[in-house]
Amino acid sequence: MSVPDELRRYVPRTDLYDSAELISYHMPIEQPPATASYIIFKKGNKTYAKNGVYGHIEYENTDPTEVIQYAIDKTYSKGGGTILLTAGTYEVSTIKLRDKVRITGEGIRATKVKLKDGENANVFEWAPTSNEYFAGLFDMIVDGNKDNNTSGHCLYTTDANGGDPRDFHSARVWYDNAAQDGVHLDSSWGYKFTDCLFEGNGQDGLYNAGSQLCVTSFYAALNGRHGIYHEGVDSVFSGKIHGNNGHGLYITGHKNHGSVCITDSGYNGAFIHGDKNVFQIYATNSSLASSGTYYNLRVYGSENNIRGVALGGSHIKADVWAGGVHNWLWLRFDSIEYSTWGNEKYLQIINGVAINEGDPDSTGAWATLTKEDGLIIRDTTNNITYVYDSRVAGGRYTV
Repeated sequence: MSVPDELRRYVPRTDLYDSAELISYHMPIEQPPATASYIIFKKGNKTYAKNGVYGHIEYENTDPTEVIQYAIDKTYSKGGGTILLTAGTYEVSTIKLRDKVRITGEGIRATKVKLKDGENANVFEWAPTSNEYFAGLFDMIVDGNKDNNTSGHCLYTTDANGGDPRDFHSARVWYDNAAQDGVHLDSSWGYKFTDCLFEGNGQDGLYNAGSQLCVTSFYAALNGRHGIYHEGVDSVFSGKIHGNNGHGLYITGHKNHGSVCITDSGYNGAFIHGDKNVFQIYATNSSLASSGTYYNLRVYGSENNIRGVALGGSHIKADVWAGGVHNWLWLRFDSIEYSTWGNEKYLQIINGVAINEGDPDSTGAWATLTKEDGLIIRDTTNNITYVYDSRVAGGRYTV
């Protein structure tokens, strides 16, 4: 079979297969290197796997799932490599990712991998039975086809089968239109998502229960629940969140970091409900789903350090809701509401600004802090608010 002209630019490579296979294929060994171990392309009603090493068509089928999975399994058996999905739409059942196999398209405007109607499954899934590393997805749209499926994620990873899928990398991928989450990670050690979109999914744009996740230059928008929902630890987020029906950024884990711009959330713009998280946040115009109930920023936990702006919007109950213990909020806001649960102490808010340690005459954290003029001290124990002013006796006066 002749190879389409547009595929001839992918020059074969000689370093993936041994001499026995070389002889069996009757192909010359002197071909120069290529970028892919397999090149997948469509012609008519068939999908083809071209051997990127030797240049011949090795496998063909009317079901793209079979062809792509064949290429993945063969590449995995040889120790890994890259599979190229050329421009086109590939309607598939679940594709199983494997150790050290990278799948790349020709860009989000060219290559689409779409779940077939009625599959009710994940598009890509990494659920190994032993430890595996360095799988990846690049330069494509992954479409969960939620209009014709009732369940499934665009990407799902898990260690539930006894193996640990580690060090996944994805760049320039649009995770779109899944019935459930765009990306759902039960395990995520060492994962990186760079320049990815998580948009239009039925539940969360990205959900993560694992640790060591890095999501940078992302866009999470118009998802049915939360933009980013992170239950894990030691992770980094940097990007834009817009127009999700639930919380924009929902953090219940610990020791996470990031810089995020959040607009037009259905519930809270950012809900930080863990410990020792450090974020730079711009959040505005939240609580679109239920007027007068939510906030641009809601913080509850301990030792969180949040800087930025939580401001504006006609639907919110207040710009900021503050609770927890030993939290530092360096914020610009117009309105704030405190927890009324009665057991929070040591809440510090600067430049907005408030500190809460019960009685400020105590010898606790208030007494040892470096105090700036304009600092507000909220004594919820005695229902008194003070403002620190170095010009007055004792450094504070009652408001």
